[in-house]
Amino acid sequence: MVRSGLDKVYNFEFAEAEEVLRPVLIKYKDHPVSYLLKATILQWQNDPIGASSKQKEYITILEKCISLSENLLRTNKFNSEATFYLLTCHGYIAKLHHFNNDYIKAGLEAKKAYSYLKDGFAMVGTNPDFLLTNGLYLFYREQYPETHPSIRPIIYFFKSGNKKEGLMSLQKASEKALFSQLEAKKYLGGILLKYENNNSEALRIFSSLNHDYPRNPDFQIKFCEALIANKKWAEARIAIEKLKKFSGADAGMAYLVFKGISEFELNDKMSSSSNLFKSLQVKGHGNYTDDLKSMCYLYLGKISIDIKDLAMAKEYLEDCLAIAEYSGIKREANLLLQQL
Repeated sequence: MVRSGLDKVYNFEFAEAEEVLRPVLIKYKDHPVSYLLKATILQWQNDPIGASSKQKEYITILEKCISLSENLLRTNKFNSEATFYLLTCHGYIAKLHHFNNDYIKAGLEAKKAYSYLKDGFAMVGTNPDFLLTNGLYLFYREQYPETHPSIRPIIYFFKSGNKKEGLMSLQKASEKALFSQLEAKKYLGGILLKYENNNSEALRIFSSLNHDYPRNPDFQIKFCEALIANKKWAEARIAIEKLKKFSGADAGMAYLVFKGISEFELNDKMSSSSNLFKSLQVKGHGNYTDDLKSMCYLYLGKISIDIKDLAMAKEYLEDCLAIAEYSGIKREANLLLQQL
């Protein structure tokens, strides 16, 4: 019943999701699972939750889940279940702080979750959902301090990770996890695009998610991005146009940035420049805002190089590198700067 309800949540059918989940929320109203479900629904309804007026409500629900989970853990009967809830809740709160660029708070929240995280490594056999959290830890324990050096004094005391093993765990989670298969697919696809340059596998993942959950704007955005990364321009143009049906800062900015990129690659530099400039006027604080801006600045830098405005190109490329996290974008921007 939970999995069926979550399917509705991921497809942005929130009224239907609440109908499916109502029996669970009634029967287990004083159990942490109800609060974790409520937080998950609220998170997707107000995505990105960090830019929403519901942020405080979201944290309150998660803190209630944490309190009930700690009580459950004390009974020593449902350790695997309680540990998963605690780890997930602290992870959600850490992600919220990360979104708000408060990396110290994010690190401190992660520190609270660390003991549960370590316990989770031994609990995969009884709860395959730990494959997701194990995989994310193993990968980001190495990746996060590379892209956010300010966290190093805190994360230094954490057990070392392993990117390759992390990716393997996420792959297994996308196949075996009970409640977090879709989260595992989403994270795995994003990592493959952002850090690993495995664009073909990322396209396979996001093509499937986009097909199964066509009302989810995140999956549409990442599907477009994967098509662009694989230089499938004809398919990308069709997918990009579908972004217009979604509201929100990310969808609006993604439409203009992706359209501008596809036009540049198809040698329509004037229209490309226009759409890229328009994207910078989009106001908002979305999950992908900085990533999209870094792409925009990279291509504005390329256009400036084409028109021989090297001073402007240098400025755009430096702006790109100031916020870029994508390994491919950073590599290309650095290369272009060296050639100026």
